Amino acid sequence: MLTGVDIQGESEKAQKKAELDKEAKKKKDEEDKKKKEEAERLAKEEAEKALPPEERAKLETKKKAEAEKAQGNDYYKKKDFENALKYYQNAIDLCPDDIVFHSNKAAVYFEMKKYEDCVACCDEAVKTTEGNPYDYVKLAKALARKGNALLQMKQYDESIAVYQKAMLENNDHGIKMQL
Repeated sequence: MLTGVDIQGESEKAQKKAELDKEAKKKKDEEDKKKKEEAERLAKEEAEKALPPEERAKLETKKKAEAEKAQGNDYYKKKDFENALKYYQNAIDLCPDDIVFHSNKAAVYFEMKKYEDCVACCDEAVKTTEGNPYDYVKLAKALARKGNALLQMKQYDESIAVYQKAMLENNDHGIKMQL
C-alpha cells in the first residue's frame, strides 16, 4: 500500500524525469540546429566557390560593403554620426548601386539636422534604382525619408509630392501617417 509520502516521492521523481527529458530534448534540438546551420554554411561556401571569378569578386565586394554598413550601424546606434557617415560612405564606395547604403547615409544627415544633405543622399538612393531591379519597399523608405527632410525644411508642397510618390511605391501605413 502506498502512502501519501510515497505518492509525493513518485510524483517528484516523475517531475524530475520530465525536466531532464525536456532539457535533453532542448539540447538535442540545439545540436541539430547547429548541424543544420553548419551544413548550410558549407553548402553556401561550395556554391560560392563554383561561381565564376568575376561573380566571386562581386560577392566579396558586397560582403565587404555589408561589413562597412554594419560598422556604420553600430556607430549610428551610439549616435556617433561622424563615424557612421564614414563607414556608410565606405560601403557606398564599394557598392555605389546599393540603395540601402545611400539611405542609411541620408538617415545620419537627417539625425544631424543636415536636411539638404539628407535630400541629396535620398536623391542618390533613388538614382540607384533607375534602370536596375530594385526593392520597392527600400525605395519607398528613401522617398519617405526625403519627404521628412523636406517637411523639416518647410517645403510642404514638395514634401507632400514626395510622400505621394513613396505611397505609389509601397502603400505603407507609416508613410500614410506622415502624409
